[in-house]
Amino acid sequence: MIREDYLMRMIRQLVDALARIAGFRMRGEYDRAMAEVGRAWEDLGVPRELVTAADGPTLASLLREPDRLRVAAQLLAEEAHVMSARGDPLNAGVLRLRAVELFARARAQQPSADDDNSIAELGRYLSSADLIEAVTISNE
Repeated sequence: MIREDYLMRMIRQLVDALARIAGFRMRGEYDRAMAEVGRAWEDLGVPRELVTAADGPTLASLLREPDRLRVAAQLLAEEAHVMSARGDPLNAGVLRLRAVELFARARAQQPSADDDNSIAELGRYLSSADLIEAVTISNE
């Protein structure tokens, strides 16, 4: 029970961080958005440098719970929007692929109605081949 309360509190804090990141991005305050991204990863207990350095299974094993995987995927998606707004579509694409992979892993562990919608939304920015590969790898 205590662990569940802690997890829910952490997820609420991260959802608030996602809103702040989106707000900074929409106002063109990209440096502030990225600083908030870094703090959010710290709150999630994963060093930001590890997010792109680790492979998908390693990152998923660090996050473990499906809800944490989903929040991390949302964080990656928002970070991708910031990168794209900054004029860095290559890194935005990498982050979106990782987000799709995390959503797919969360769905494999504990399906949620929102998983497919989130994957489809991110898929708008990815090639069909990349999207299929990210979802397929995640389900192995």
